[in-house]
Amino acid sequence: MPKVAKIRVYGEIAPFDPQKSDNLAISLHNVKSQLADFGKYDSVDVHIMSPGGDVDEGYAIRDYFKSLGVTVNTYTDGLCASIATIIQQSACNGGKRFMSDKTESFIHNPWGENTGDAKQMEAYASLLRETEERILNTYVEGSGGKADKDKLRAMMADQTSITPQQALELGLIDEIIPVKIFAKIGTPQENPNTIIEQMKVEGNKILAGIKALLNPVKAMKVTDANGVEYYVDAAEVGKVMYADEAMTTPVAEGTYEVEGNSITVDANGVIVTIEPVMSIDDLKAQLADAQAKIKAFETGEEIAPAVEEVLNQAEETIKAKDAEIKALKAGKTTTGTIVNRVTNVGKKVGDQTVDKKAEAEARKASYKEVKNPIFNK
Repeated sequence: MPKVAKIRVYGEIAPFDPQKSDNLAISLHNVKSQLADFGKYDSVDVHIMSPGGDVDEGYAIRDYFKSLGVTVNTYTDGLCASIATIIQQSACNGGKRFMSDKTESFIHNPWGENTGDAKQMEAYASLLRETEERILNTYVEGSGGKADKDKLRAMMADQTSITPQQALELGLIDEIIPVKIFAKIGTPQENPNTIIEQMKVEGNKILAGIKALLNPVKAMKVTDANGVEYYVDAAEVGKVMYADEAMTTPVAEGTYEVEGNSITVDANGVIVTIEPVMSIDDLKAQLADAQAKIKAFETGEEIAPAVEEVLNQAEETIKAKDAEIKALKAGKTTTGTIVNRVTNVGKKVGDQTVDKKAEAEARKASYKEVKNPIFNK
């Protein structure tokens, strides 16, 4: 019976960093390690759920799949954005590109960050344009001439989300498949769809708690867990919270749970305290519990992409907040801004003469096969 190697490209795409023992990024090194666990195989199924990342690493992964000499199929299980869409085009040797009906792709022009003088900036702009053309040509090639190049160029410039049907019409995938969610064997009495809906609710509760920690309520209108709306000038201590949109009737004295925060008001409706409902530790515990429940209902091949994506977002946000808190406790300050890695080329060019191809080849040659227990099956 033919043996299929199933590879997961779940997460940010970035070069392997041996200095980071907790590195969760997907790299060529990681992909090779996953394949090594299967020994001999006849075909490869690549499952993708990624916000994108480093352009060179994405192309290195795609080229590696195409060099294997076996049938390679790609499956979009969740969000497939930025450079992950290039890995989506890795199908070869009779393989197909599949996309679940509840997923989406996202394409855009590459961009990154660079500092330097005018000459260096001009060199960097030239690099971005070359990379843009390279990505565009990959899409056109993958479509078999089905996609109009100018149309794709405009879609990239507009930063476009693509539905499975649109991807099929553009020739960027070969087939749309329905999402299948099964309960774990041995628990036929459970309704898997009900379980998934419960997981979505839990995941969204966790995200609400995270948002409350990161961004206290600032909206004019806030909503409690039951959908009741309240109105405020600003959700700050000393401000009044009202029960009506005209903001003429203060709310009754008490405690209100809105937008992941617990807001206490006095007899005049004046806000006395605003506190997040859940602490970082509470969020971690709930996240771990939700992930364990999801794991219990996996079949090994099928997952609930929508739920998994929510939980992954929650986990990454918690990690970022936890690191920020630790830095503050250590007396350190953070600088810079959070960069959306979906649209991050991840390269800085300080010298116009840098040979990027040689640099990439040297990096790939330096990889060693080290198993990653987090991503290996």
